[in-house]
Amino acid sequence: MVHLFDATRGRAVALLSPGRHTVRLRVHLACAGAAVGWDEARALVVADVLLRALEMEGVQVFPGVAVPDLPPPEIQRLDRLVAGYGVRVSGAGDDPRADVHVLSHSCDASAGSGVVLRVGRTAAPASTPPLPQEPTNHDAAARRRALLATHYREPLTVSETGLRDAATALAGWRTSVAAWSRSPSSPVPSAIRDRARSLLGADLDTQGLLGLLDEVAHDPGLLDGTRFEVFVWLDQVLGLELSRDLGHG
Repeated sequence: MVHLFDATRGRAVALLSPGRHTVRLRVHLACAGAAVGWDEARALVVADVLLRALEMEGVQVFPGVAVPDLPPPEIQRLDRLVAGYGVRVSGAGDDPRADVHVLSHSCDASAGSGVVLRVGRTAAPASTPPLPQEPTNHDAAARRRALLATHYREPLTVSETGLRDAATALAGWRTSVAAWSRSPSSPVPSAIRDRARSLLGADLDTQGLLGLLDEVAHDPGLLDGTRFEVFVWLDQVLGLELSRDLGHG
């Protein structure tokens, strides 16, 4: 059962009633100054994780994104950001009857009667855009990891140092996953599966999920085949392309 903090009610609520298997999800982007920035990137990533978590539980999600009128260059930037970050929430939509609304910082859109998730402010220097013009070693997945390392309701400041650290950690995990893939496969332990679902169900604790992956990576009591299966399974929600290096080296 997924519980989310409803900003309208000021408390955690269950997203789904028993027996329900569909959810209408809307992301509302403020795009201050008619520009797509870090606040929009973070809201999209949060909504994408929610979509993936619900799909993992067998729920069918109907997503949509509501944006103000944007100039063509910003529309293209938004499309690039969605593709680069691996976000599966797309398509126009501002249906107030949606079951859950994800609002970027400073967005004042009417959210109807659904559950409202307000994403915290995300700040960054002008030299650190959410999607750089030139390729760097900070791929979009590393930026995504940096965003997920802080709970979505908390304010976040993105820095070049933080992005480098995220890129380094991500590269290490990918190398490990590629190495573990050569060991015999082993099922995800029920204790790890239950803990992961508990973290996701507790208002999308992605910071806790990243910590769980780190524990799995360093637990001497786990087989490499088990580590591999855990990382691949949780990557279905986190969307970090952890198996990207399989078959390399």
